[in-house]
Amino acid sequence: MSNPKPLTKLSPLAGLIFFSRWLQLPLYLGLILAQCVYVFHFWVELIDLIGAAMGNQSALQHILEAVSAGGNHPTKLNETTIMLV
Repeated sequence: MSNPKPLTKLSPLAGLIFFSRWLQLPLYLGLILAQCVYVFHFWVELIDLIGAAMGNQSALQHILEAVSAGGNHPTKLNETTIMLV
């Protein structure tokens, strides 16, 4: 059997760098949560876009309202509207 290596003590700078990974934990948890919200919103918009392309009028209205800016309100599903969605 081989003897395990004895643990070596890290220098203060190396220990600080190694410990700093725990400071990133809240950031990563927040990014994961934000990504879940973004993916849910993406699926809702994708379902509406597919519905609008298939002729669903309520989905088309939702899409057209989502891409309108100010007084500029598109009236039909075209390439520009699809790209904005």
